[in-house]
Amino acid sequence: MTYLRFTMTRTKFQKPNHDIGIIATDPPTFSRIFKDLEIVSLYENHKGTPNIHSLLDMYQSAILVEPLADTLGVSVGDRIQVYAGSETTSLNVVGVAKGMGLSFMSMGGGFQMSQAAFVSYTTAKQFFPQDEREIADMFMIRLRDERDIDYIENKIIDMYDKRYDLQTLTLNKILNEFSDSMEKSLAIFNMVLYMAILSATAGIAATMVMNVSERQREIGILRAEGMRRIEIFTLIVGEALFLGFLGFVVGVPTGIVILQGAVRGMAATGLPVTFIIPLERILLAFGLAMFSSFLGVLYPSIRALKVKPVEALKYRG
Repeated sequence: MTYLRFTMTRTKFQKPNHDIGIIATDPPTFSRIFKDLEIVSLYENHKGTPNIHSLLDMYQSAILVEPLADTLGVSVGDRIQVYAGSETTSLNVVGVAKGMGLSFMSMGGGFQMSQAAFVSYTTAKQFFPQDEREIADMFMIRLRDERDIDYIENKIIDMYDKRYDLQTLTLNKILNEFSDSMEKSLAIFNMVLYMAILSATAGIAATMVMNVSERQREIGILRAEGMRRIEIFTLIVGEALFLGFLGFVVGVPTGIVILQGAVRGMAATGLPVTFIIPLERILLAFGLAMFSSFLGVLYPSIRALKVKPVEALKYRG
């Protein structure tokens, strides 16, 4: 078990100044609880080694979570200036940590740990004092056997919930909540996508109906000169497919830019996501663009086939 204490501060001389959380922890127990973190330190890459203990015990040292380091534009060996009350102090970045679990944990009004720096209790007491009482904002427990998780959670609630206003949260619950929120987001996204396809189909249909109405005389002349109905049909459908292709050409780069922004936003919360251009989705988008264009032009093209050359030549649109 390890205990954490949280305080808020701001960086200085960073462009722009950024709110960060200072999380005070006990280095020996922290290294045991967070042994699966990947730590890039001053010396070498460490994964699950006791060296986390010695890193945090260095004078005015801090381990930054990777999204925060990316936001501030700092790396291992740099120093960051932060406000400590009315004064400022510098922290040595002795390590950068990354781990999926950090993005799901929050302290102090929902502030994400992915935007925090870990320091030792000694550093926190010296530069970020709150009061004389030994108070922890969060306790983190790592079980030897994960099958006991429900039993331990209920035991903690029975023993301490009446005395303290405790809130317990397990990693499984966090992952389930994240999965549910992702499924809901995807469902909303799919609904918006289907509505967009429907709107695009209706827009193409309306455009082509107007186009056919304005070109009745031209269609009549083509028919009078011997153009067959299938050729008229191919001409109108080809125009609609060309419009759909133009929409695809404009939409794909726009979608890639939006996807890149979304990936950066998710990475800022600590999620281990990488930007990949989804070729399968691009092919699907091309198919949907062509299908919606063809579906939208069916009625106008059938209407054009019914145009009689004599009546069309009399049309003065």
